[in-house]
Amino acid sequence: MKLTISSFFYLLMLQLQAQTPTIFQFSFDKSILSTTSKEQLRNFVKENPTITSAKIELYGHCDSSGPSTYNVRLSIRRVETVHQFLLSEGVADSVIIVKKGYGENKPLNDNATKEQRSLNRRVELIFANTGLGTTLTVDQILSGAKISSGDKITLKNINFIGGYHYFINESLPALTELLKVMRSNPKMVIRVEGHICCGTSDEGDGIDLGTEIKNLSVARAKAVQEYLINNGIEANRISSAGFGHTKPLFPYPEKKAEEELANRRVEIVIISMQ
Repeated sequence: MKLTISSFFYLLMLQLQAQTPTIFQFSFDKSILSTTSKEQLRNFVKENPTITSAKIELYGHCDSSGPSTYNVRLSIRRVETVHQFLLSEGVADSVIIVKKGYGENKPLNDNATKEQRSLNRRVELIFANTGLGTTLTVDQILSGAKISSGDKITLKNINFIGGYHYFINESLPALTELLKVMRSNPKMVIRVEGHICCGTSDEGDGIDLGTEIKNLSVARAKAVQEYLINNGIEANRISSAGFGHTKPLFPYPEKKAEEELANRRVEIVIISMQ
């Protein structure tokens, strides 16, 4: 598995085939929604007015604590909790087309630390609809193009030292462009999402050689998040998530270098403009 290739922002030409999950986390051994997760779900429904014509998939997950059979049941209960909450918010039952619990079998990381185990206690919601947002360049945004929730920003040449979450100097112009967009749109709320290439969908994440933790996509997304915060963007306007090998634009194994390049990427999703 290659872990020494740089990551950068990539234009999503295949957006319909590569849906990114929204993640709702749970407390240890619990299947009830926290106040934060309830608010996150409410906002999700509000921010997606086309939800009545959408298709939603729900996938439940656990950390590695406890027996495997118990964790499968717990992950299913977590899915059902999210399902019932969506119904209570007015989402039609027919919209929810998949409900599945994986237990501990599809972790985002290796469960080595308390933080990693917390990240694995989750339900992933995949939202597919015909009203997906568009992909915009920085020039379009700075020129006054209309932007909406669900749109994505494409930037190229955000590169990292191979196998690490540290930027190379050539990344600074693209980071500066993203910073300019955030400053020009003071109500914009975004999520930075990291992805890596050259594996299989079951491999989870890559190893960050700087920390020896298997969370390379998470660490690279957080590096972009921290750059923006350190340059004056309010922390509550930026979240981050890493999806490792789970959301390739091209199937593994990639057939050529261009496909590897497409799969190892960082994406910026506009959560809201309010």
